[in-house]
Amino acid sequence: MPANAEPAAPGRLPARITLMLLACAALIVGNAASLWVYLHDLERTAAHVNQTWAAIGKLRLLRSTLALADSAQRDWLLSGEPQALDDVRANLASFDETLAQATMLLKARPDQAANLAALVRTAAAKRADLAATPDLDAADSRREELLSMAQSAAAQERTAAVHGLLVEMIALEHERVASSNARVFARTRTAGLVGISIGAITLVTLVVFYVSILRNTRRLHAAEASLQRTNQALESRIVARTAQLSSLSRHLLEVSEREKVALARELHDELGSNLTAINLDVASVAAHLEKTDPVRAARLTHALGVLRDTVDLKRRVIQGLRPGTLDNLGLVETLRMHAEDYTRRTGLPCTALLDESLGDLDPSLAIALFRVAQEALTNVAKYARASHVTLRLEQVGKHVRLAVIDDGVGIDAEAPERPLSHGLLGMRERIGRLNGQLSIRRGDGGRGTVVEAIVGLDEGPPTEEPQTEPAPTRRR
Repeated sequence: MPANAEPAAPGRLPARITLMLLACAALIVGNAASLWVYLHDLERTAAHVNQTWAAIGKLRLLRSTLALADSAQRDWLLSGEPQALDDVRANLASFDETLAQATMLLKARPDQAANLAALVRTAAAKRADLAATPDLDAADSRREELLSMAQSAAAQERTAAVHGLLVEMIALEHERVASSNARVFARTRTAGLVGISIGAITLVTLVVFYVSILRNTRRLHAAEASLQRTNQALESRIVARTAQLSSLSRHLLEVSEREKVALARELHDELGSNLTAINLDVASVAAHLEKTDPVRAARLTHALGVLRDTVDLKRRVIQGLRPGTLDNLGLVETLRMHAEDYTRRTGLPCTALLDESLGDLDPSLAIALFRVAQEALTNVAKYARASHVTLRLEQVGKHVRLAVIDDGVGIDAEAPERPLSHGLLGMRERIGRLNGQLSIRRGDGGRGTVVEAIVGLDEGPPTEEPQTEPAPTRRR
């Protein structure tokens, strides 16, 4: 990993990237909060503007209602038509209602308080002038008087005062709308600038975040590439060492077989000759003393029995080191004799199911299969607590299959992989050097153990096995 890489705890992002993520989240939350405040303020401003426009509408309606009432009054005074008098009454009712609505809208406005009070007083006086008209009858003697009153300076001043107040109040409301619009525009511009600023900051932060992620990704890829190269180098070394150990193991097996052959030869030739000579001499002396010294003759006869047991022990040792029957009689007969001897020595019944056509096998293949069977049967006697064991040898296609099956407690799943399982490892190495397969597993139903070796009939070892064996010693 590069020296300038940021330290980070396993499973955590570097502190700088975490801070940038938090900064982006804070900016986004701040922008959302600012937008919410702006929208809330815009909603209140819109409601205020709507109320202002409603007040303007009511004030304008007051102006038009007042003008219509004046016009209807003059028409009635000049023409005396009943319809004009109905219009005066209708406009007065509308004027009263509109004035009440305008008062409700404007009473909370401090800047309109004085104008509103003056409007109420002036409008009341003007309404009194208009209200006097419907209360009068249509006598012609009064029209001239009412017409002169309607056209008097005082009436005109009251009308002008009402119109002037309404114009002033409408102007104030328009100013209020303009002020609200200006405030909305200013807030919108501020919100836009804030949004642009936050967006720019967020964009810069994202760019920095992207660059940091890209840099960390490159560092990670570089570290992974370095680790992969290291792993490949280690794997190459492991493969080389494994090949060396495998070669050494096979060499040790070959050396062991050679030494066993040499030792068996020495035991057969030297020890066998000596034991044979001793046997002949002791037998001769025993026969000579049988009549003259029966006591010593009996002791010599007992010594001959011990000597015969020693010869039999020598034979079993030679068979264990390198059975001579393997080269003289073949693998099938050697396995059958070994199964019989195994049953005799251990008391454990061993059934040999052997394919007679496999008697003539390559010596290296024959000794490897014999050693596997020998080791497997030894393990059964030591550990399996079995009541029966089956030794099977058969041809399957172009392969030969050897199986040792017992009905004991069964092998542990981890046992074949334990470092100290030398016997199992030795079986695996012997079959491996013949490019075969060895499997060690529990039997059907989880009971017992099955040791199975499968080797091609045309497979041979890298180096030749010793093939010269001593002949089996005859018992005398």
